[in-house]
Amino acid sequence: MLKYSSFFYVNQLISNLKTRIYIGMNVVPLLNKNTGL
Repeated sequence: MLKYSSFFYVNQLISNLKTRIYIGMNVVPLLNKNTGL
């Protein structure tokens, strides 16, 4: 059970990281374009 929950935790971390990278690659450049920075 402990092994499973730690695997799930790592999985959550990885998906959070992917989401952050995706936002960083797509949302931030759009914001920069819109604000003209």
